[in-house]
Amino acid sequence: MNKLKYIFYIIFVNFIRMKNQIIKAKIFKEEIPFVELMNIENNGVLPEIVLHNDNMILEVDNAENYREYWSYITKEPFLSIQKKAISALKFGDSDTKRLTYFSFDRERKRLRLGFHPTKYSIYKSFREVPSQSHWGDGMKIGWIGSRLLSNHCGAGIFIDCADEDYGRVLIGMTPNHDVIDTYRKCRTYSASGSLDWDDETVFAGILRETWEEINFRPNPDNVGLISFGYDTQLNYFQFSFYYKAAESWREIFEGAKTAKDSGEYLKLERIPFSINHLEEAAEAILSVPWEPSALYSLLLLFARLIRSGTLIESAAEFKISEFRQKIEKRIVHI
Repeated sequence: MNKLKYIFYIIFVNFIRMKNQIIKAKIFKEEIPFVELMNIENNGVLPEIVLHNDNMILEVDNAENYREYWSYITKEPFLSIQKKAISALKFGDSDTKRLTYFSFDRERKRLRLGFHPTKYSIYKSFREVPSQSHWGDGMKIGWIGSRLLSNHCGAGIFIDCADEDYGRVLIGMTPNHDVIDTYRKCRTYSASGSLDWDDETVFAGILRETWEEINFRPNPDNVGLISFGYDTQLNYFQFSFYYKAAESWREIFEGAKTAKDSGEYLKLERIPFSINHLEEAAEAILSVPWEPSALYSLLLLFARLIRSGTLIESAAEFKISEFRQKIEKRIVHI
């Protein structure tokens, strides 16, 4: 079986499993502009699937395989729009990844991804043109290379660290809105950014971003992918990670001051991450709007935290629902 036929076979096998998942994620009952494609809520329960580097298969694709897409981005008026986008980029253009297909095998916990090289300016250009394709096109089967969208890929990580006041905290970041142009007024992950073409894996991409933004190197073996989905508002795929650090908040905070890209954010903040401080955690989350994928990742992480600290399963799910309702009722919207 050749490579292309095998890819189609994998997509077909997973079609039945995936066909009902293309719905927007919810805080509790209220939708957010994000579609989860891995840890999908099931009858009100947030799952706890975690993937590591050896659970993922990355394959190199070719943009010219997708004739309609290739023709669109290599002709006018798109070329003129791209030229304008390049001139507006403060730090120049960059080589990034475009996702062309994905398939998640829930039983084996394996995620297969296809990428071809692209440019950040292409993502920016697609944000300036009227929608040529709907964000949902191809999502049910994971075959998305032909659609006229950038299929840009981002990555973010939440770092869990020791803290004198709360025991454990997650690090949140407030972007510098003069530098960042994606959800510039929203709080987000501990570190995040676009996947570069040179990143050998999505894990390598988030490790690079973490070093560049906060001068911190997580142990790669202990970094887990907790969410894979699509932002329906700004049209990009997002890979969300979690890492439990041995270092303290104070150590990471001080080290971040000398990071290469420390100018990309205004401040780092603590989000209490302890079963004994859920009220304070809710208040910290509620104080500002969040990047949608980061908000969903927080819900997944707090669901896991509450389950780990509650002996009775039904009581844990009740506490999780209560926490989500509190967030939904008072969250600051974008």
